[in-house]
Amino acid sequence: MTVLPVFVSSLKDAVSIGTLEAIFGDVPPDVVLNATGFAVSAPGSDCKPTVLEVTDAPVLQVIFSGSSRSAWEASAQGLMVRDLAMNVALPEVDGRILSRAVSFKAAAVYDNAVEANIVGHEPLADRVAFVAKLAANWAGLRRAKPSERRIAIILANYPNRDGRLGNGVGLDTPAGTIEVMKAMAAAGYRIDEIPDGGDALIRYLMDGPTNSAWADCEIHETLSLSQYNGFFATLPVQIQNQVSERWGDPESDPFFRDGRFALPLTRFGETLVGIQPARGYNIDPKETYHSPDLVPPHGYLAFYAYLRREYGAHAIIHMGKHGNLEWLPGKSLALSETCYPEAVFGPMPHLYPFIVNDPGEGTQAKRRTSAVIIDHLTPPLTRAESYGPLKDLEALVDEYYDAAGGDPRRLRLLSKQILELVHDIGLDHDAGIGTYRRRGQGTRKARCLSLRSQGTANPRWPAYFWRRTGRPVADRSDSGLGACAARAERGR
Repeated sequence: MTVLPVFVSSLKDAVSIGTLEAIFGDVPPDVVLNATGFAVSAPGSDCKPTVLEVTDAPVLQVIFSGSSRSAWEASAQGLMVRDLAMNVALPEVDGRILSRAVSFKAAAVYDNAVEANIVGHEPLADRVAFVAKLAANWAGLRRAKPSERRIAIILANYPNRDGRLGNGVGLDTPAGTIEVMKAMAAAGYRIDEIPDGGDALIRYLMDGPTNSAWADCEIHETLSLSQYNGFFATLPVQIQNQVSERWGDPESDPFFRDGRFALPLTRFGETLVGIQPARGYNIDPKETYHSPDLVPPHGYLAFYAYLRREYGAHAIIHMGKHGNLEWLPGKSLALSETCYPEAVFGPMPHLYPFIVNDPGEGTQAKRRTSAVIIDHLTPPLTRAESYGPLKDLEALVDEYYDAAGGDPRRLRLLSKQILELVHDIGLDHDAGIGTYRRRGQGTRKARCLSLRSQGTANPRWPAYFWRRTGRPVADRSDSGLGACAARAERGR
């Protein structure tokens, strides 16, 4: 890559803007590294395009920290409040991709004339190297033709059972993945045999190893022990020790078999679709999904090692809110080499479709994994409606109310049918009304069940509620319905 350093005083200054426009016109960049703080756009207002985006190149934000290196190393937060505002939060308003802090304040030179240390920015070599690799990977993605690009699409799985595969919040993640694959194929990406729909995709993935089933399955992609050990040896010694202490040897991982790691990945042409591994095994997945100190097991590391080193992904897409990568142990932002999101994911271009109404957790992914968040709207609301036996029960309840005006014999028949259906589907236990034995008790219970089932949606509910509870229509607390059911249970 050819690097061109440019120095300007501000992205709002007319002379600086003109200078950058002229330079970008002569030498269009594939990627831009921006070290200026603040933002051109104002929070809450419409986004104003800056001169940095004129070539449509990705813009990475690098941080010249106002804190010392020792303060950064000791901080779980990573940056102080001043840096967070000036170099992270405000640049995010302009759509920057956050990278790393590459320098820290230090007493660089002692000046005899002023008899004081001159404080300046001291670069940190490994942070500069990480940002350079991240920029090179974004540039490589931009330069590669669609037919040459290798993209991995990863679906979340929380909690870790097969019934929750691809559980993006507010997003039909399997169907969305199919639409993304179709769009990629139309754009020239090498994708073959796209499943017929989201259900077909899930069935295809479930044929292979998943977080809850890895025995007797079809294994499509694997990583050998020697390949894994080669990757593991590149990790900081601190991470190697922590993983080994928590999870033992790689051979003890449940996804390791016959000298290889079985990976929950399926290939469609040159595109991979997979299931994100769990953060561990023989643990409570709900309690540990966001754990700040649980290190990932060998199988988790092997999954991302394969994507980075063996498959050679140009970019990885985590599909839908939200995965667990951004919750691994480490600093909140301005990560170091011993932070697990960096160790696992590396300097990888990262795209993340995410529901628009949860910026807090989206920010976690942006700041800890350099993700480009692609917001999607919340799904439209519609009536869920009843189905199966509940739909039959609703019809009987409606019929019961229609007969309540003057057909006692029919009420008794309907009451019996309602209570038999309620008993058959176990709703009597869920509703706390038990079994009926005394004569006449079934009708009272049926009426109370009707109250619970119908609620305020039935036009006869206010008058009936008044007769049964003696309270005005305006007071519609659940305790009234509970009292009605309790009286029916006692046979009153």
